[in-house]
Amino acid sequence: MALEISKILAPVADPVEEVHGFRYWDGRSILGFVDGTENPEQYERAFYGLIGEADPAYKGGSYLFVQKYIHDLKAFKALPLDQQEKVFGRYRESDVEMPDGVKPANSHSALANVGDDLKVIRDNMPFGNMSTNEMGTYFIAYASTFDTVNKMLKNMFVGSPAGNYDRLLDFSTAETGSLFFVPTLEMLDAMSQGSFEINTVSKDVTEGNKDNKDSNHQIISDPIQELSSLGIGSLKS
Repeated sequence: MALEISKILAPVADPVEEVHGFRYWDGRSILGFVDGTENPEQYERAFYGLIGEADPAYKGGSYLFVQKYIHDLKAFKALPLDQQEKVFGRYRESDVEMPDGVKPANSHSALANVGDDLKVIRDNMPFGNMSTNEMGTYFIAYASTFDTVNKMLKNMFVGSPAGNYDRLLDFSTAETGSLFFVPTLEMLDAMSQGSFEINTVSKDVTEGNKDNKDSNHQIISDPIQELSSLGIGSLKS
Protein backbone atom coordinates (compact mmCIF):
# COMPACT_ATOMS: atom_id res chain seq x y z
CA MET A 1 0.00 0.00 0.00
CA ALA A 2 2.84 2.39 0.83
CA LEU A 3 4.27 1.83 -2.64
CA GLU A 4 0.95 2.61 -4.33
CA ILE A 5 0.44 5.76 -2.26
CA SER A 6 3.98 6.86 -3.12
CA LYS A 7 3.25 6.44 -6.83
CA ILE A 8 0.19 8.66 -6.56
CA LEU A 9 2.02 11.36 -4.62
CA ALA A 10 5.23 11.20 -6.67
CA PRO A 11 4.35 14.15 -8.98
CA VAL A 12 3.80 16.51 -6.04
CA ALA A 13 5.75 15.13 -3.06
CA ASP A 14 9.09 13.56 -2.18
CA PRO A 15 9.46 11.03 0.66
CA VAL A 16 11.96 12.40 3.18
CA GLU A 17 11.49 10.07 6.14
CA GLU A 18 10.01 6.68 6.90
CA VAL A 19 9.34 5.61 10.48
CA HIS A 20 7.65 2.36 11.51
CA GLY A 21 5.72 2.65 14.76
CA PHE A 22 4.10 -0.03 16.90
CA ARG A 23 1.70 -0.44 19.81
CA TYR A 24 3.45 -1.03 23.13
CA TRP A 25 1.74 -2.91 25.95
CA ASP A 26 -1.43 -1.13 27.12
CA GLY A 27 -0.92 2.01 25.05
CA ARG A 28 2.35 2.96 26.73
CA SER A 29 5.19 4.99 25.30
CA ILE A 30 8.62 3.42 25.06
CA LEU A 31 9.44 5.26 28.31
CA GLY A 32 6.99 2.95 30.09
CA PHE A 33 4.14 5.37 30.85
CA VAL A 34 0.63 5.26 29.36
CA ASP A 35 0.30 7.70 26.46
CA GLY A 36 -2.92 9.59 25.73
CA THR A 37 -4.60 9.11 29.10
CA GLU A 38 -6.52 12.40 28.77
CA ASN A 39 -7.81 11.63 25.27
CA PRO A 40 -11.45 12.72 24.78
CA GLU A 41 -13.90 9.85 24.31
CA GLN A 42 -17.15 9.20 22.41
CA TYR A 43 -18.89 12.36 21.16
CA GLU A 44 -16.16 14.59 22.59
CA ARG A 45 -13.69 13.23 20.04
CA ALA A 46 -15.53 14.95 17.20
CA PHE A 47 -15.87 18.17 19.19
CA TYR A 48 -12.15 18.45 19.94
CA GLY A 49 -10.81 16.76 16.80
CA LEU A 50 -12.93 18.19 13.96
CA ILE A 51 -13.15 21.77 12.76
CA GLY A 52 -16.53 23.33 13.52
CA GLU A 53 -18.50 26.50 12.83
CA ALA A 54 -15.62 28.73 13.94
CA ASP A 55 -13.90 27.93 10.62
CA PRO A 56 -16.83 27.08 8.30
CA ALA A 57 -14.78 26.85 5.10
CA TYR A 58 -12.97 23.83 6.53
CA LYS A 59 -15.76 22.42 8.69
CA GLY A 60 -15.45 18.67 9.17
CA GLY A 61 -11.72 18.61 8.48
CA SER A 62 -9.00 18.55 11.08
CA TYR A 63 -5.63 20.07 11.87
CA LEU A 64 -2.98 17.36 12.17
CA PHE A 65 0.25 18.09 14.02
CA VAL A 66 3.13 15.60 14.13
CA GLN A 67 6.51 15.59 15.88
CA LYS A 68 9.29 13.04 15.99
CA TYR A 69 10.78 12.81 19.48
CA ILE A 70 14.00 10.91 20.21
CA HIS A 71 14.29 9.71 23.81
CA ASP A 72 17.46 9.33 25.85
CA LEU A 73 16.36 6.01 27.31
CA LYS A 74 19.62 5.41 29.15
CA ALA A 75 19.38 8.68 31.06
CA PHE A 76 15.67 8.27 31.79
CA LYS A 77 15.97 4.67 32.95
CA ALA A 78 18.82 5.71 35.25
CA LEU A 79 16.31 7.72 37.31
CA PRO A 80 14.67 5.99 40.30
CA LEU A 81 11.01 5.17 39.64
CA ASP A 82 9.72 7.96 41.89
CA GLN A 83 11.76 10.49 39.91
CA GLN A 84 10.51 9.10 36.60
CA GLU A 85 6.98 9.52 37.88
CA LYS A 86 7.67 13.14 38.81
CA VAL A 87 8.85 13.80 35.24
CA PHE A 88 5.42 12.74 33.99
CA GLY A 89 3.35 13.79 36.99
CA ARG A 90 1.69 10.38 36.96
CA TYR A 91 2.24 7.05 38.71
CA ARG A 92 3.61 4.53 36.22
CA GLU A 93 1.76 1.37 37.18
CA SER A 94 -1.67 2.80 37.98
CA ASP A 95 -1.53 5.68 35.44
CA VAL A 96 -3.14 7.92 38.08
CA GLU A 97 -2.22 11.61 38.00
CA MET A 98 -0.43 12.93 41.06
CA PRO A 99 -2.31 15.32 43.38
CA ASP A 100 -1.51 19.01 42.83
CA GLY A 101 0.43 19.17 46.07
CA VAL A 102 2.72 16.34 44.94
CA LYS A 103 2.92 16.84 41.16
CA PRO A 104 5.87 19.07 40.18
CA ALA A 105 5.02 22.31 38.35
CA ASN A 106 7.41 21.32 35.55
CA SER A 107 6.02 17.81 35.07
CA HIS A 108 4.72 16.81 31.66
CA SER A 109 1.09 16.48 32.74
CA ALA A 110 1.16 19.86 34.47
CA LEU A 111 2.34 21.71 31.35
CA ALA A 112 0.90 19.69 28.44
CA ASN A 113 -2.62 19.93 29.87
CA VAL A 114 -3.81 23.42 28.89
CA GLY A 115 -7.37 23.10 30.20
CA ASP A 116 -10.50 21.01 29.85
CA ASP A 117 -11.75 23.27 27.04
CA LEU A 118 -8.59 22.78 24.99
CA LYS A 119 -7.88 19.16 24.11
CA VAL A 120 -6.45 17.19 21.19
CA ILE A 121 -6.94 13.64 19.95
CA ARG A 122 -3.60 11.90 20.43
CA ASP A 123 -2.65 8.91 18.29
CA ASN A 124 1.01 8.66 19.28
CA MET A 125 3.18 5.76 18.19
CA PRO A 126 6.40 4.53 19.80
CA PHE A 127 9.20 3.47 17.47
CA GLY A 128 12.68 2.04 17.76
CA ASN A 129 15.68 1.16 15.64
CA MET A 130 18.38 -0.85 17.40
CA SER A 131 20.96 -0.37 14.62
CA THR A 132 20.85 3.41 14.88
CA ASN A 133 19.88 3.51 18.58
CA GLU A 134 16.91 5.72 17.74
CA MET A 135 14.14 5.19 20.28
CA GLY A 136 11.28 7.59 20.51
CA THR A 137 7.70 8.66 20.12
CA TYR A 138 5.95 9.96 17.04
CA PHE A 139 3.57 12.54 18.47
CA ILE A 140 0.38 12.64 16.37
CA ALA A 141 -2.44 14.99 17.33
CA TYR A 142 -5.71 15.96 15.65
CA ALA A 143 -7.38 19.21 16.72
CA SER A 144 -10.27 21.47 15.80
CA THR A 145 -7.95 24.48 16.10
CA PHE A 146 -4.18 24.84 16.07
CA ASP A 147 -4.43 27.25 19.02
CA THR A 148 -4.60 24.24 21.34
CA VAL A 149 -1.35 22.72 20.07
CA ASN A 150 0.29 26.13 20.03
CA LYS A 151 -0.45 26.64 23.73
CA MET A 152 0.79 23.14 24.56
CA LEU A 153 4.07 23.75 22.73
CA LYS A 154 4.64 27.12 24.38
CA ASN A 155 3.97 25.65 27.81
CA MET A 156 6.33 22.75 27.17
CA PHE A 157 9.23 24.51 25.42
CA VAL A 158 9.04 28.09 26.72
CA GLY A 159 7.51 27.27 30.08
CA SER A 160 4.66 28.48 32.24
CA PRO A 161 5.87 30.77 33.61
CA ALA A 162 8.75 31.28 31.17
CA GLY A 163 11.67 29.10 32.17
CA ASN A 164 9.52 26.44 33.84
CA TYR A 165 9.76 24.14 30.83
CA ASP A 166 8.61 20.52 30.56
CA ARG A 167 11.01 18.26 32.48
CA LEU A 168 10.38 15.51 29.92
CA LEU A 169 12.37 17.56 27.40
CA ASP A 170 15.52 16.81 29.40
CA PHE A 171 15.15 13.27 28.06
CA SER A 172 13.31 13.88 24.77
CA THR A 173 14.42 15.86 21.72
CA ALA A 174 11.94 17.03 19.09
CA GLU A 175 13.60 16.48 15.72
CA THR A 176 10.69 17.42 13.49
CA GLY A 177 7.46 19.38 13.66
CA SER A 178 4.85 19.65 10.90
CA LEU A 179 1.30 20.96 10.65
CA PHE A 180 -1.15 19.52 8.11
CA PHE A 181 -4.77 20.09 7.19
CA VAL A 182 -6.83 16.91 6.82
CA PRO A 183 -9.76 17.52 4.44
CA THR A 184 -13.05 15.64 4.40
CA LEU A 185 -13.86 13.18 1.61
CA GLU A 186 -16.28 15.76 0.19
CA MET A 187 -13.49 18.34 0.11
CA LEU A 188 -11.18 15.89 -1.66
CA ASP A 189 -13.86 15.16 -4.27
CA ALA A 190 -14.36 18.88 -4.86
CA MET A 191 -10.60 19.48 -5.06
CA SER A 192 -10.15 16.68 -7.58
CA GLN A 193 -12.82 18.27 -9.77
CA GLY A 194 -11.42 21.77 -9.32
CA SER A 195 -14.62 23.00 -7.68
CA PHE A 196 -13.47 23.51 -4.08
CA GLU A 197 -14.07 27.12 -3.04
CA ILE A 198 -13.69 29.13 0.13
CA ASN A 199 -17.10 30.66 0.76
CA THR A 200 -16.34 32.49 3.95
CA VAL A 201 -14.59 35.64 5.04
CA SER A 202 -12.37 35.64 8.09
CA LYS A 203 -13.63 37.64 11.05
CA ASP A 204 -10.15 39.17 11.36
CA VAL A 205 -9.97 41.66 8.52
CA THR A 206 -6.90 43.63 7.60
CA GLU A 207 -6.62 47.31 8.43
CA GLY A 208 -6.98 48.30 4.79
CA ASN A 209 -10.34 46.55 4.44
CA LYS A 210 -11.93 47.56 7.73
CA ASP A 211 -13.84 50.47 6.25
CA ASN A 212 -14.56 48.90 2.88
CA LYS A 213 -17.91 47.28 3.51
CA ASP A 214 -18.46 46.58 -0.19
CA SER A 215 -15.20 44.72 -0.66
CA ASN A 216 -15.54 41.20 -2.10
CA HIS A 217 -11.98 40.31 -1.23
CA GLN A 218 -11.82 37.13 0.83
CA ILE A 219 -9.37 36.96 3.69
CA ILE A 220 -8.26 33.51 4.79
CA SER A 221 -6.86 33.40 8.30
CA ASP A 222 -3.57 31.55 8.75
CA PRO A 223 -3.61 29.47 11.96
CA ILE A 224 0.14 29.90 12.48
CA GLN A 225 0.58 33.35 10.94
CA GLU A 226 1.44 35.09 14.21
CA LEU A 227 3.45 32.29 15.84
CA SER A 228 7.04 32.97 16.73
CA SER A 229 9.50 30.14 16.14
CA LEU A 230 9.84 27.59 18.92
CA GLY A 231 12.93 26.12 17.25
CA ILE A 232 11.33 22.70 16.83
CA GLY A 233 12.52 20.76 13.80
CA SER A 234 10.94 22.09 10.62
CA LEU A 235 8.89 24.57 12.68
CA LYS A 236 12.00 26.74 12.91
CA SER A 237 11.42 30.09 11.22
